[in-house]
Order: sequence, then structure tokens, then C-alpha cells
Amino acid sequence: MKRLLCGGLLLLLLVSCIDKEQKVAYLTFSIERSPLVEQITKSSLKLLDTNNFILSVKSASGKVIYEGSYGKKPDVMSVPEGIYQVDINSTQFDQPMFDKPLLGDYRTISVGEGDNVAVAFMCKRQNGGIKMNFSDNYKRVYGSKALYLESDQGDLEYGYEERRTAYFKPGYVSFVNREGKSSEVLFTKEIAAGEILTINIDTSDDGSGINSNFSISIDTSAVRNVIPIFIGDGGGIEDGSCKERALSVDAVRHNIGQKVWVKGYIVGGDLTQNEISYKAPFNSSTHFAIASKPSVWMRDFCVAVELPSKVRDALNLVDNPTLLGRMVWVYGTIVETYFNLNGVKSVSDYSL
Repeated sequence: MKRLLCGGLLLLLLVSCIDKEQKVAYLTFSIERSPLVEQITKSSLKLLDTNNFILSVKSASGKVIYEGSYGKKPDVMSVPEGIYQVDINSTQFDQPMFDKPLLGDYRTISVGEGDNVAVAFMCKRQNGGIKMNFSDNYKRVYGSKALYLESDQGDLEYGYEERRTAYFKPGYVSFVNREGKSSEVLFTKEIAAGEILTINIDTSDDGSGINSNFSISIDTSAVRNVIPIFIGDGGGIEDGSCKERALSVDAVRHNIGQKVWVKGYIVGGDLTQNEISYKAPFNSSTHFAIASKPSVWMRDFCVAVELPSKVRDALNLVDNPTLLGRMVWVYGTIVETYFNLNGVKSVSDYSL
């Protein structure tokens, strides 16, 4: 014999009835009002209505228990005992968009028979934003080219008079000049959740290259990095043709097969197909891993560097553990796969 869930509980589940023998728990939900929600509400000049947030409740097997408007959820959600993934998001965000900050939170909860579990969400920004400012010189020199911000989730064209913020999921974003069928990667940046990059871009009259010089300021509502980029005299484009124009770790993936200079921080060694050791002592003298920051501990953000005999004595971490965390420039050939990462092999020159 089955008993039907009554009233608002029918709205709940895509599971309309529960066996008497089934062990049941009860869920309630709330959204805490965070300073970030307040800040976004004021800055966007419109009410951020949490009733329109999207709530998702799924079992450990992936079965959808509830998916829909937070404002239309049941007051109490009756579910079988078990493990559940619960998510809340302010909007749908599947590709880069302008002026689309994504707030959200998620929980993995375990509930037993008769449990009454109150889930309190504290929404934080889940995507990152980019704002561009172009000098008159830059627009004069490069005005015939279209600037695109390219990511794994999609691309956005960023007009020279654009005033909106472009939002992306966390990851790498490449800044690419396109003209006809040709394109040129100016630089690549990693953007984190909650981060807003303001990039001021300038150029000399001849637009001969790129020289990045970073300064960072932080406010209380989000991490805001103000990055001046100068394309012109005194630098040279990040093309890897010399140490001063060395490719960053972020740009390596766009230059497979090229013999170039690459720069990065030494972050680990003893690589396998799946792991990196980030702490001394090290056992292998034939390679190490570099990243864009000395604090990186995530394998996917690293590049593997082969150390042939010509440079091994000076660079290997077995004999030189103090190099861990140091910036290094290496000259070699970029390969698509080395220890299951992008890599630099056949290194013939270096600088510390």
C-alpha cells in the first residue's frame, strides 16, 4: 500500500509516492543574505530575487528529486534516507555572457531515517569577470582588428567601446586579435571564481609587441585585479623568440610544436601520468613541472619540462631542491603530451 504525499509535497518530487517500508528524512532550505548578494543587487540597480534562483536536489545515483525555482519548492521536502547533492544557482550559465554574474552554492548531505536537515546556502560568485579599457593609441593601431576573448566554454567579441563586464567560468581565457581568416593570441590569463580582471591595454605607435606589468588591488566584495598591458616599445610580443618574450605557461597550449622560450615557476617534480610531487626530497633528475604561480598545487595548471643532460646538473630538483618556487626560463620544443600534460622537451638553454 502506498501513501501519497499531500499538498505542496506533490510539487516536490518527481517521486509522487513513498513506500511505507522506506526510511524517510525531511529537508528544509534557506538562503543566507551575504554581503556579495547585497553588493550585486545595488550595483545592478535591480532586485536580485532569490525566489528565482534554481534549486537542484539529486540522489547519489543522479536521480532528480527536485529541479526548479527556489520560490516554488515545497516548505518541507520528504526524501528517502541516503546521500544527496543539493545546488542553488542564481541563473543558468552555460557559456560566456556579458553582465551575467553567477551566484551559487552546493552541498553534499547525508540523511538518515527521521532526520530533519536544514540546508542553509551561502551564495558566492561562481564565475569571473573581465573588463577591458583601450587607449586611443591602441584603437588607432589595432582598430581594424576584432578582439575576441576565447575560452573552452565559448568566445565573446569585445568591442573597443564596450563597457559591460564579460563573465566566464573559472579557467583560461585567451585574448585574440582577429582580422579576416588570421588570428593572433596576444596573451592568456587564468580567471578564478569571484575574480574581476580590469585590463587596461595600451600600445606604441608601431604596435610592435607586448610587455605585461601587473599591479593588484583588492576590495571587500570580490577580488579585482587591475592589469595594465602595454603593446609596444620596450617589450616585444609574447612569441617565445627570446627570453624577454618568453611564453607564459598559459600560452603553451597555443604553441604546440614550436621551439621557443617558456617561463614559469618550478612547482614540483617526480611526475607520473597522474601525479606530481610538490615537496622535497625528489627522486628524479630528468624533469620538473612549472606553473604560472609558485603556489599552484593543481596538476592541470602545470607544464612538464624535460631536462636533458646538457641542463640537468644545473636544474634538477634532486641536487638543487632550493630551485623549488623559483622562476625559470627554458628554451625547448613544446609538445602536446609529456607525462600526460603539455610539455617542453629537448631543452637546450635556460636562465634563472
